[in-house]
Amino acid sequence: MQNRTIDLESVRNCRDLGGLMNQDGLMIKRGKLIRSANLASANLSDLRQLQLGHIVDLRTSVEIAQGPDVVGDETEYVHMPIFDEVRVGISHEKGEEFDITTANMVETYKYLVLDKTTSSNFSKAVKYIINHCDDTVLWHCTEGKDRCGLTSAFILSCLGVSKEKIYEDYLMTNIVNEPRANLFYRSYLQDGFGEKVASTVRDVFLAKKEYLDAAYEAIESEYGNMVSYISQALDISAAEISDFKFKMLVK
Repeated sequence: MQNRTIDLESVRNCRDLGGLMNQDGLMIKRGKLIRSANLASANLSDLRQLQLGHIVDLRTSVEIAQGPDVVGDETEYVHMPIFDEVRVGISHEKGEEFDITTANMVETYKYLVLDKTTSSNFSKAVKYIINHCDDTVLWHCTEGKDRCGLTSAFILSCLGVSKEKIYEDYLMTNIVNEPRANLFYRSYLQDGFGEKVASTVRDVFLAKKEYLDAAYEAIESEYGNMVSYISQALDISAAEISDFKFKMLVK
């Protein structure tokens, strides 16, 4: 799984879904489906390396105002927020938003997959990625963990990748984010916030199995399985999935 990581100077948590095998033994093409953290600090060298045809920004307008993406001249940029500022606590942009507990994150993941507005927004993002994968597509939120992670889970599910590998991809975020999370943890302890607050701040930057568990459990409770969720909640047809597989999978 680790060889899919794209090491860049200015873009964090960047990796290629290409190279993953689906349950039929077919491999996702490399260099077409990229996930990452935001591109607010991207430099031209890294953008040239990525050769992006499309960027899908899943952040809110407030997040974008705080750090707009750097976009190459030949790249199409689209803003497709998953939720509005009412749910901005998941964005982790401001210190005052570090009151998110694991329990709250579990509830947030359930909300993200079951709420009609957010599922409709996920649908728009996934459909855009599916319809523009002839060129390289990159999607991101702020840390490349929550909204980006769920979008990636839906994309991989459409391509027939196993749940086990989807979890492995989701948790790869911690390889990049854990050192940063620990830095915040130590900083908050040194500033006198105490163990509970410092631990909460650290956990905000980490992908946790129980978060994705909550999303899957909510989907399975409401829709039976991920296949039905993609069909019904995300409104992605069997024909669209078949075409996507034809474009993205190789022997």
